[in-house]
Amino acid sequence: MDIVSFIKRRAIRIFPLYYLSIFFLIFMDYIGSANIPNCAYPFALTYTTNFINKGCDHSTISHFWSLSVEEHFYLFWPLIFTLGKRVSAIAAGLLVLACLNLGTTFYSHTDGWYPNRWTFPAMLPILCGCLTAILHKHWLVSSIFEDKTKSNIVLISIIAGLCSPAFISSYTPWLLSICSLLVYIKQNQDSTLVRVLEFKPLAMIGIISYGLYVWQGIFTGNGPYRTGAAFPPPLYTGLWLTFLVAPLSYVLFERPLLKLKDKYSWQREKRDKNDTDNYSRQSKRQFPA
Repeated sequence: MDIVSFIKRRAIRIFPLYYLSIFFLIFMDYIGSANIPNCAYPFALTYTTNFINKGCDHSTISHFWSLSVEEHFYLFWPLIFTLGKRVSAIAAGLLVLACLNLGTTFYSHTDGWYPNRWTFPAMLPILCGCLTAILHKHWLVSSIFEDKTKSNIVLISIIAGLCSPAFISSYTPWLLSICSLLVYIKQNQDSTLVRVLEFKPLAMIGIISYGLYVWQGIFTGNGPYRTGAAFPPPLYTGLWLTFLVAPLSYVLFERPLLKLKDKYSWQREKRDKNDTDNYSRQSKRQFPA
């Protein structure tokens, strides 16, 4: 894996729209429509909103804490993954246990801070996803999900786990159910669930999902602490703006930039290497030493 190219691809996907939205908020604040504390901007501009204190937080940027955690994760996980699947799986498992312990300790908000948003333990869902990606091809996992009877029994358990937050306070069963559901989908590509997920309008929402994530927080304001200023607008107005702006930003801004990702694609690098090897072999045949 080319770690530098991986980080460049993620930066091309994440940074442009993120900073466009931050500059939009700076403009709205400048014209007096949004009462964003000045101390919020250093956190927003440096991808550290997951460490922001409550005095600096604002409803239009509060959702970016999860994006900050994701970016922090991308900085160290590729390094662990280069050690091999077995080592990375063990490391991911140990980190999951550490995050579970810290999550239990830091779950409640403390005065002045949101410690459950800090990179540790907030990256737990991402770690579980990586661990699932590593382990889903293991023969034991495959044997369960490839057997229709066992797979259907597991699906019932998954559905029960997805409903668990309504009955128990711990979200660990819910998280495990999400991971199991992903494996079920991967192993049952001919299932009704997969056909539903491939429904074109639903697939389109997936394509513009990053824009929806960015703009929904800005236009609707997250949490019960809306400021009462002119911006963000009322909730329903914000929802309409979100579903209007997200597709436009994808077509006019994000998609043209996404073409740059091909420059750092591992598939392109592999293709270029194969082309070089083929050229070398042809040259040796045509001009033998």
